[in-house]
Amino acid sequence: MARDDIMKGRYAQTLWDMTARRPLEAITASEIINCTGTARQTFYDHFSSKQALAGYVLEQWLSSATQDCPQRQTWLKSLELITTRAAERPLFFKGFAGLGAGPSSSQVLARAFSTCILHLLERKGCTPSATTQSAVAFYGFGIAGAFSTWITERELRDPFAASRIMYEGMPSELKRYLGGLVHTQPCKENATDIALASRFFLYQMFHAILGSEPTDELIELLADERTQSVLLLFSTGENGAVEKFAHTLASQPQGAERNSYLEALSAEYTRLFIGPGPLPAYPWESVYRPGNRALFQESTLEVRRCYEAYGYRASMHRRAADDHLGLMLDFLAHLSRRTFEAYEEQRFREAAELLEGQRAFIRDHLLGWVGRYAQDVESLEGALLYPLCASALAEVLEADFGYLPELERRCQALLEA
Repeated sequence: MARDDIMKGRYAQTLWDMTARRPLEAITASEIINCTGTARQTFYDHFSSKQALAGYVLEQWLSSATQDCPQRQTWLKSLELITTRAAERPLFFKGFAGLGAGPSSSQVLARAFSTCILHLLERKGCTPSATTQSAVAFYGFGIAGAFSTWITERELRDPFAASRIMYEGMPSELKRYLGGLVHTQPCKENATDIALASRFFLYQMFHAILGSEPTDELIELLADERTQSVLLLFSTGENGAVEKFAHTLASQPQGAERNSYLEALSAEYTRLFIGPGPLPAYPWESVYRPGNRALFQESTLEVRRCYEAYGYRASMHRRAADDHLGLMLDFLAHLSRRTFEAYEEQRFREAAELLEGQRAFIRDHLLGWVGRYAQDVESLEGALLYPLCASALAEVLEADFGYLPELERRCQALLEA
């Protein structure tokens, strides 16, 4: 075992042992460092924060729980084992679910569950393709939400009922081969399922990048090769913006360089979205509409009416103009999730209508200015990520807009069948 892995395991075991007696949120990084008898810098060479360590503990715990499953274990039985064991250590799991505001914990949970599923698939001789991985990643986010809700609202009661709720949330195409996990041949996939899941995943990812400050967990998600695989599904050709962005994500710094990279990204985000001083690019549609470059124009109200028509209420409500790019991407992620759910439940008319609404929203409120916004972002000197991200987003929107009519036709065909 590598020396770094031994040290990480030492920190992980220390935190795990401490949560047998004390809540995770009450434990500090300094206490962990003192208990291990190591230097403060040694800890931060391995983990950027206590939350990062907790995420590592969770991933190792899930991996161990998966390995303990019998060779022909089903995913449902695996979930029952996981939830039962989680109920035995409530001070860690309840603390993890509430650790840190925002999407960080959900991202760590989602990645951990996705990795767990992929390991199970590989043990059964199924080599997941890029599209399979995107579906697994999508389900990972769903099960992470269900797991967190169970922990925080049900206080770790009835793990068997909780595991069935998580299992029932699995997309049908995954359930066909993850239910039994006994297949030895490559999995058959439904292209429509994969496309709908991938759209949700990508819009959620772009929202996380452009709608909030970067976190270590976000960098981990971006560095995951599954994220890059989903992104490349929307590539328009070699050497395009999506290809360049995926290549950049594949070369995210590791180890000791990660902390300085995160600091640089945070500074880049501040310069681009917060200030002080004039922003190099303004992330609001109204600024790019003909006329004065000003906020809260008629286009802002048009976007608000779109939100209201679909019952969407953003977490940034009243803190940002409705036509802020981050909000608009969150709105598309919201509709994409609803579309996928409608399709899975065979509500094909609703799925087609939702797709038509997204196509109209992209056409009327994004295609006309995101490309110009990306060009303005390029003026950000010394940038590491955001200009490439904005350019890739513009390309993904174009590709998605071109593909949406085909998805609508597939839903209509199923409706008429």
